[in-house]
Amino acid sequence: MIRILFTTEHREQHYTIQAVNMLSGLNEFDGVQIDFFDTDYQKYDVILFMGYDPRVLEARASNPRSRIGVIDPRSVTEDVVNADFIVAQGIEEMNWASDYVFDICRYDIYPIPHGRLKTHVDKKNIIIGYHGNKIHLQTMFPHLSTAIEALAEHYHVEFWAMYNIQGLGELPFDPFPGGKVKYRPIQWEWDGFERYFTHVDIGVIPNLLPIYHLPQARKNIESFPTLFYEQDTDYLLRFKCTSNIARLYPFVILGIPVVADFFPSACHTIQNGITGFIGGSTGMWYRGLVQLTASATLRQEIADRMYQQYLQTATPVVFNRNLLRFLKKIVARPPQTIPSVVTTASKRLDDLVEVNAKFLASQNDLVKVNAKSKNKKIKSLQRILTFPARVKRKLLSSIKK
Repeated sequence: MIRILFTTEHREQHYTIQAVNMLSGLNEFDGVQIDFFDTDYQKYDVILFMGYDPRVLEARASNPRSRIGVIDPRSVTEDVVNADFIVAQGIEEMNWASDYVFDICRYDIYPIPHGRLKTHVDKKNIIIGYHGNKIHLQTMFPHLSTAIEALAEHYHVEFWAMYNIQGLGELPFDPFPGGKVKYRPIQWEWDGFERYFTHVDIGVIPNLLPIYHLPQARKNIESFPTLFYEQDTDYLLRFKCTSNIARLYPFVILGIPVVADFFPSACHTIQNGITGFIGGSTGMWYRGLVQLTASATLRQEIADRMYQQYLQTATPVVFNRNLLRFLKKIVARPPQTIPSVVTTASKRLDDLVEVNAKFLASQNDLVKVNAKSKNKKIKSLQRILTFPARVKRKLLSSIKK
């Protein structure tokens, strides 16, 4: 029997409630028991803290034999780097946390709506839905919002956005200034998916953070343009390390096809054009949206294929089974650690860049000297060619020698 404790001081957070709802399913498996919000660490083999208030050092002092993990860590703290394992929401967080902790398990936490799978039909009015936080709703401008406005030139489009309006306030700007998109903000509620999203035809997941003056930003961070063949078309993407694909699943459970931003977890999960569409640039957002808008048949096919994928890879039962298998392995052996050279690798890059910068600077100076010398020789040869034939042969002969 493995005894697990999940605890946090933020019991009323939506994220905590979603985590408890999903982790409770561990009690349906044999040989495991999970409790919530207990303070007696000594009773447990595994202790799970939420990332916003991990107390790893405190728990280890109370129960040194336990294995202690952090779910969705938000920053590098002493508690996080001393955890035995991490439970990460996406491959972005797995990549970031891998510099500090060896054992990492992928576990997506998401709200589970109750409702039937949607049957898509041809219709004149298309409703595009969003749920999540206010930040991603703001950062959809200008790429996604412009694509939706372009779509509204040919279709009647509504955009429904469900987020915590009471806690975070309305958007400070009009996301669709063209006036052809009907924007409807909706207060986030637990039953909001059943009440509102059963009417939604297409879901969107904006995630990238916009970069102001992109050409200049790309120029500012260039390393050695000639050495690495850097081009103006090179990608420069910005997204949070806590990015994940959890916002996809409520759409999938309700049978709604999705267009998601161009970030790792989305590209890892969605087969573009088969189980959904990947956005990113304004044109990519538009291409995905217009194909789904134009065809109820395609909306149905995309939604059905993604739902079948979800049943095999992403239900709470699947995540809990994978987590339990992971925890049994963690309990059975000593924790593995990350070598310090891995954690400090970025410093090695800084040192290398400094050395190479001096080397390349000297090489550039040498190139300039050689070019100047070459130009001088060319001018000398051009003068020689103007001399009489006898003098010219003598001078050219001496140059060859």
